[in-house]
Amino acid sequence: MAERVKLHAYSVFSFLNTIVYCFPAHWVFSSDGWLHRLGMVDVAGGGPVHLLGAVTGLVATVMLRPRLGRYDGNSEQTRMACPTNALLGMFMLWWGWLGFNCGSTLGVSKYRWKLAARSAVSTTNSTTGGGLVALLVSYLTKHGKIDVSMFINGVLGSLVAITPFCALATPWQGLGLGAVGGLVSIAGVELLEKLKIDDPVGCVGVHGFSAVWGLIAAGLFTRDDDTLSTLGFVPSGGGLLYTGNFQLLGVQLLGIVVISAWTASMTFVFLKVIDLTIGLRVSPEHERLGADAVMHGLLDTEDGLLPSAFGSRRKSCALHHEKTLWEHPLEQCSDAAYDNTELTPPPKTESFRRGSFLRNTLSHVVRRRESTCGTMPSYWSPGLRAQAGSRGRTQRNADFVSQSTEIGRFSSLRVNGLRQTQDVTLYL
Repeated sequence: MAERVKLHAYSVFSFLNTIVYCFPAHWVFSSDGWLHRLGMVDVAGGGPVHLLGAVTGLVATVMLRPRLGRYDGNSEQTRMACPTNALLGMFMLWWGWLGFNCGSTLGVSKYRWKLAARSAVSTTNSTTGGGLVALLVSYLTKHGKIDVSMFINGVLGSLVAITPFCALATPWQGLGLGAVGGLVSIAGVELLEKLKIDDPVGCVGVHGFSAVWGLIAAGLFTRDDDTLSTLGFVPSGGGLLYTGNFQLLGVQLLGIVVISAWTASMTFVFLKVIDLTIGLRVSPEHERLGADAVMHGLLDTEDGLLPSAFGSRRKSCALHHEKTLWEHPLEQCSDAAYDNTELTPPPKTESFRRGSFLRNTLSHVVRRRESTCGTMPSYWSPGLRAQAGSRGRTQRNADFVSQSTEIGRFSSLRVNGLRQTQDVTLYL
């Protein structure tokens, strides 16, 4: 849903999605749940949490359709805006996952502290296996290079895979399950890319495919001992590879199908109602400008701590949507203000794809600009309008010229409510 859903529509759906979650959570975790009574094994929420979230994301991204220019044959591969921030987020999830899985034993008494310790070891080993597999796959498929996105997907996929089985897995099982989980998540992301299903953050591959593998693994490797009853599960004869009994594996597969079907149907209903009432997708103009500027007024996202991702987002938008940018560069401004401005798009050469066209265009506009437009964009916040209105025309024009070189280098945009956001935002 990222980069193309309306914020208020997403907020409404986030609230409604709690209804979708409550039913599978009761089926699996409650002692009265029908899947629980059948003997389904899911220690920390591989089904009600991760599989449910992945199916929700799949239905949503299919309904929203791909981002503009994503699969038009001319656009470049979408690049990660800030690998540093992405890796930081991965490590935060990694650390939090230990508490999530260990805490799912629901106590430390009656042998549970040993199960919590086992969860910590199996979770750590799982990420080791998933991370190593991701590094190997990246090295082999990316011509000796390490792809940050693939590494993150591998680690997170291994965490999802061990979640249903964390307190029951031995250290070696954790390592193996994580390795397969990382591989499955990477394959899932690549499969959706081949099918042209636009999943910007890899939600379906990481949380969906890996959760299915983790739930199946529980049906294969669960031992028939007292551990199940200690965790509150109904004994079902153990996994297929230890007992030769298909019962637990069948229950796990039934849970996968039922949770997926329930989630897909309810998600479709809720999103359809939202789409018919307040609308789901942002307008094409707002999608090109980006949610940071349109929905949040964040024209400068640099916090001084981590690299700004705003510049690369603007550059990518310019590369993908050059036709529309030329058709509507100054649509909200009066014609009289731009009588002396002539723009002729250059040929689409290699330098154009690298972005030098955008820098040259901005430089040309600044040199030819004699005045500024008196109107303010409709998407400006009241604060921006008030600040821009308090500045004189001459000062705004001077600030426009002084800031344009910095913008042309795709560095952080520092606007302070100035008039130039009309030109710069539309061109970028």
